[in-house]
Amino acid sequence: FIGKLWLVTGMTQFADAMELLLLSFLATEIRCPFHLNSYDITLLQTCVLIGMFIGSNLTGKYSDSFGRRPGVILSLILTVVGGLAATFATTFTMILIARFVVGLGVGSAPVALTLFTEFLPTTSASTSTSENRGRSLIIFFLFFSVGALFESLVAWATLSTFYRWRALLLVSALPSLLLLMVTPTWL
Repeated sequence: FIGKLWLVTGMTQFADAMELLLLSFLATEIRCPFHLNSYDITLLQTCVLIGMFIGSNLTGKYSDSFGRRPGVILSLILTVVGGLAATFATTFTMILIARFVVGLGVGSAPVALTLFTEFLPTTSASTSTSENRGRSLIIFFLFFSVGALFESLVAWATLSTFYRWRALLLVSALPSLLLLMVTPTWL
């Protein structure tokens, strides 16, 4: 159980890192097709951050009322819906709204951390439990770093294709989509 929990909640960090890092690649890719200026690019990044702020506050309350598992699932739903909507967006306004929804989902990601830490041993007479807890948390956060590195590889592979930024958005949404498919049964 702990292994599955560690994998599923850690992969939420992996998927969220991909969604956050893709902003740096997306901003330069959509500048020309949508005739964007610096203000528009800043607005895109701000929409995600505002979504994260609102999402973290709302899902914290939601998770306290309905549980961590539904909170994680809600986080994944928001991230997937926003990521796929941005992939197929035809206007910059649609991209802004979709990325705001992604921000709501990514802001909800700390629910996975609280779910994970609830099942880690908190007290023990031996120091090995404390050391294992520390290692588990470090590995949990390592998922974020690996996700960020993986997003760089995804950008390298997709931005040279015909679909460019759309391929980047689609591939970046896939980890969250896969998690959404397995989380309700595994968690």
